[in-house]
Amino acid sequence: MSGKVRIDPQGIYAVGAAARLLGVSASTLRDLERRGKIEGERTPGGQRRFTGASLLTLLEESNHPPPGRPRPSSGDANPATTIPRCARPGLDT
Repeated sequence: MSGKVRIDPQGIYAVGAAARLLGVSASTLRDLERRGKIEGERTPGGQRRFTGASLLTLLEESNHPPPGRPRPSSGDANPATTIPRCARPGLDT
């Protein structure tokens, strides 16, 4: 098995499965639906379902790499541009 997950454009996915395929939490996916970023449907019992086509559209629109492919790095490894952490009394030494 290659380890890569493919989204079937004809598939129907529950919130948890769709969220895993997108690499986000279920609550984030629900929020995206509420904000109109992805279209979902409801079952007669009121549960959300998402089509594979809508998941792929969201990935394309967000320029998010498909699962199994790393995001491109900024290439900025210069420590002078990183923001140092503030010391927290009693927590950091």
